Amino acid sequence: MRDVLGDDVPSQATIYRCVAEFQRGRQSTEDEHRSGRPADTCSDDNVRSVQDMIQKDRRLNIRYVADSLKMSYDSTRHIITDVMGYHKVCARRVPRMLTTENKQARLTTSRDNLSRYKSDPAKFIRRYVTMDETLAPHFHPETKLQSKAWKHPTSPPPVKFRKIA
Repeated sequence: MRDVLGDDVPSQATIYRCVAEFQRGRQSTEDEHRSGRPADTCSDDNVRSVQDMIQKDRRLNIRYVADSLKMSYDSTRHIITDVMGYHKVCARRVPRMLTTENKQARLTTSRDNLSRYKSDPAKFIRRYVTMDETLAPHFHPETKLQSKAWKHPTSPPPVKFRKIA
């Protein structure tokens, strides 16, 4: 057997067990039907339940979905990734989401600052560069791990806008 099967040869105990089964009258090498829990927990009801939970909140993790639906972790992972085709991605940072009013206000402020600089560059630099003290708010941005969300291959990736203070 070692010459034919190489490294895939079954153990000696497995061979003895198979020989004993055939001596007792077994006629097939196929596994027999076993009672108990079904091997496939990927029923339509389970898929629908998982789909509903993911659609409501794409940031749920597999463990939370599995515990909520009283399913095993591996079955839930199989449904989410293999059956539904979702995978976790981090939100991509993009510049601030500005409204038309925000853009107009920035343009007006920039033009005012440019005209002040052109009228007296030394005063402008002294006033705005060395004398202006800006109070920066204390801000803890969301981490990449916190921004992970389930994404279907056909849906656009999630984006995260920078906070406007």
